[in-house]
Amino acid sequence: MSARVDISRLSVPKRWLLAFALTALMLIVLSVADRALILQLAEPEKRDDSWRWALKQVGDIRLWVGVAVVAFLWKRDWRWPAGLLGSAALAGGLAELAKHVLGRERPVREFVIQNDAYYVWKDGPLGPFLGGFWEKTNLGLPSSHTAVAFGGAAVLGVLAPKLRLPALILATGCGLTRVLAGAHYPTDVALGAVLGVSAAAIIARIGRATERDTMPESQT
Repeated sequence: MSARVDISRLSVPKRWLLAFALTALMLIVLSVADRALILQLAEPEKRDDSWRWALKQVGDIRLWVGVAVVAFLWKRDWRWPAGLLGSAALAGGLAELAKHVLGRERPVREFVIQNDAYYVWKDGPLGPFLGGFWEKTNLGLPSSHTAVAFGGAAVLGVLAPKLRLPALILATGCGLTRVLAGAHYPTDVALGAVLGVSAAAIIARIGRATERDTMPESQT
């Protein structure tokens, strides 16, 4: 008989450790295809096409401000805008912090074509680690747009399950446009998506804890 692991029985630290390990494995596997995919898919000259521009906006925090306002007017419940904005903002913040910590630059098509070792890393006192704090331009890993898109979409999917699939499709489309524009490697987008979903999980956990704390004793 095959042994099955019930993830729900794992402690929270073990769940995060498992998620970290799976993310690292995904990035390692995907990095093998980064060069081929960016050369095959990137079309920077078409980045201003209307549908690409529209999908990119899913990763703009200003869109989620608008969604949060509409959600509050619709539900009259502060938890909706707080969750949507909190998750999108946290995801974007985590992505920006990770960019500076990891110190990897965006793809430059001409360089990728000419070099097999196609990643360019910042050169700080500790090498690429924390290098983004010394050289802050052109940072690419992870994609902030993708992180914001998945951060907002994942919480929207929790609050409104019927919107979960379309929201995640739009977030995925946002990430795809970043590769098509030549602005990010696929690994940049993948890590951005992971950070977005992680931010949503954190916000959802805070929301559940807050709900329990404010619940009348007779209902606890």
